[in-house]
Order: sequence, then C-alpha cells, then structure tokens
Amino acid sequence: MKIGNEDLPSYMSFSFSFTGMRLQGATLCPVDWDVEIQLIGDNESHSPEQHTLAFQRMSYWVELALLDVIVLDPETYDSLLAREAENLTMWLPGPASDDTLAQALHSKLQQIAGSAIILGEIKVNPSDAPTKYYFSPIKKGYYTLNQENSKNTELDVYHEKPWYCRGDSLTYELIVDDNQTKQSYDNLLKDYQDPLDILNAQLSEQLDVSVSDGESEAEIYQVGATTDGNKE
Repeated sequence: MKIGNEDLPSYMSFSFSFTGMRLQGATLCPVDWDVEIQLIGDNESHSPEQHTLAFQRMSYWVELALLDVIVLDPETYDSLLAREAENLTMWLPGPASDDTLAQALHSKLQQIAGSAIILGEIKVNPSDAPTKYYFSPIKKGYYTLNQENSKNTELDVYHEKPWYCRGDSLTYELIVDDNQTKQSYDNLLKDYQDPLDILNAQLSEQLDVSVSDGESEAEIYQVGATTDGNKE
C-alpha cells in the first residue's frame, strides 16, 4: 500500500492445517495441527509479484512436506514405528513438542519466503493437547533452536545446517553411513532439482520476477531488535 510517496508494509495472515503423527517414546499418536502466522509484506523494496511468489512457495511447501508427516526426535528416527511407516518425517531437536514445532515451522517458512515477506507471530493449535503454542520473533528477536546439526544429533548427516535453517523442501536430514556416503550424496544431488526450485523457475517466468535472495534469519534479528539492543 502506498500513501503519498511512502510505501507502507502490507499486513496479512497465513493459515493452514495438516494431519500427521507424533512419535513420543513408544507411542505414535495421530494429531491435527492448525497453524496461523502473521505476515508483513515489504512494499518498499519488493513488488507485489515478489510477495505472490513468496506466498506460493510457502503454500506449496505446506502441501508438499506436511501431509501425514511423522514429527519426531532425530534420535528416535530409526525406531520400529518410524521405520515401518512410509510417511515423511520431521526431525525436531529434543522432544517432539509443539513449542519446538512452532519455531521450526516459523524458521523454515521464513527461509522459503525469503526477504519479500517477514513472518511475525505463529500460533500452533494441536488436537492432542488443550494448549495453544505461540512464538513471535518480533517480540523475542531470536530462535532458541540450534543452528547446527552437530548440536541436534550424534548421527552423521549430510548438511551442516538443520532443515529448518535451509530453503529446500526437506523436513529431515540425509543420513551418512556405509550405504550412503557424502560422496554418493554429492553425486546424487548434483543433477537433482528441488521441487521448490522447479516452482521458482515456473512462477518467475510467469510473473516475470526474480526470486528474493534470502538471508532471512538476519532480517528476523533486525525486526526483533530492541532500541537498547537487549533481548526481551
């Protein structure tokens, strides 16, 4: 929106629901999650077409990655229950709790959206608990999630950064072992196109825009900073 010569931010919300399962200990519980995220569109340095592209990327990832997903701690990924299920998995650092899920979803979607849209408060409402969980980078200014896989799991994994710190479509990590070495992953991924990259190319051509470069985590820190530099 523009008033005079000033481009004002656009304030929106992004709501979605997904059904999956939560693996806690030896129990695999079905859960329905309702999620709502406040969005701020940067109209000063990004066009409406770039906002559309960012929103389409987020919507596509939700449909692609969250359908019947199993939410679990990476240390339990190889359990009998997880191995026998054919569902995609979502690795959360520590227990598969909804306060951690809220931060992981927020971080991932911000990476996917890039710099055109800033994510504000997220609300996660699970069907298996009477409580709703909130996270706001605008108020908090930072995530409490680990930013390195080496701090999340003792497993040897391909990427240094966790899935929620990357802009690809994954919600889990690629295990490096005797069957799949780092070199074999290098060869496998060399010609691989992530579904989000394919979507980028299609939408960018249709909308005649370029994808936002996104070190979006830095933007969250900037938005959440207080005037005296202290975190709340």
